[in-house]
Amino acid sequence: MRMITFSVRTKGFEHMKAELDRSHRRMTNFKPPLEKAGLLMLRSIDTNFRNAGRPVTWRRLSRRYLIQKLRDRYSPLPLTRTGALRRSISKFVSNNKLHIGTSVKYASIHQLGKGRVSARPFLVFQTEDLNRIERLITRHITEGA
Repeated sequence: MRMITFSVRTKGFEHMKAELDRSHRRMTNFKPPLEKAGLLMLRSIDTNFRNAGRPVTWRRLSRRYLIQKLRDRYSPLPLTRTGALRRSISKFVSNNKLHIGTSVKYASIHQLGKGRVSARPFLVFQTEDLNRIERLITRHITEGA
């Protein structure tokens, strides 16, 4: 029986292996792109407040409530009386998760609506935001950027 031995030499194999190892490390730690994504989402949510809703504009305040807010020198914008809700929105990033939310007790009532309070969803992410996050994650995996 004859034994045949093959020897394969590939120029750049060590470089390719090193790059695959770096990609593998990046795929087990998404914290860097999630940090960037969290900042992007906080800016997007702030824009939701500035525009009084996106992509659908929030229901207007009742005339009576608007007059009361103006009389008491509060902002005429929906969901912006003292600004506490808007300022309370924060992000938390763990290795592979991004959490965005608020601990304000009345936030869910405004987000979802309840009783006479109309839903004014402020934690809404736009398609362009999600596309940008997808690009951030893809770049993180492929380039480490």
